[in-house]
Amino acid sequence: MKVGTLQTRSPEPARIIFEDPRLETDPTNNPAVGEIPVFISQELLTETLGTENAGGLLLGRHGISNGVEFLEIQAVSAAAEPGSTGLPFAEEQWGKILRQGYAGHPDLLGLGWWVARNGAPTLDLGEKAFHQALFPLSWQIALLADPGSQTARSYHWKQGRLEECGFFIVHPRRN
Repeated sequence: MKVGTLQTRSPEPARIIFEDPRLETDPTNNPAVGEIPVFISQELLTETLGTENAGGLLLGRHGISNGVEFLEIQAVSAAAEPGSTGLPFAEEQWGKILRQGYAGHPDLLGLGWWVARNGAPTLDLGEKAFHQALFPLSWQIALLADPGSQTARSYHWKQGRLEECGFFIVHPRRN
């Protein structure tokens, strides 16, 4: 394994292990010092940005490398029926999403949820309540994508409040 470096707003970069030296990361929305670094592949992000009025479960690993806590989104479990979003999903639909997600990826953790819809990728009051009820752990996140503008934002818990946080897009190393 290769030890890589993550650039944050801190003058000193955080260190984390990349399992594939052919990959590199680009920070998005300025990850700040003290935030848990979140990594998502360009492919998964493109998948979420390409689906309007859909959402689902973010699956991956939550770990610590060289003393730095991190999240790595490794899979998304999409809602069975794109276009039928509530808060962002009806309770029975969310139960189905959870069962499908964990059945398809039994070795991964539920890191949070994602939703793709046109409009500013910000959390409304219903989505904040949804996140608080189903994803109350300090490291669990929400990823909101706007397919129209091809933008995404992530949110996490910070001092008891849901705040926007940066994330890192993982892609093949550019030559």
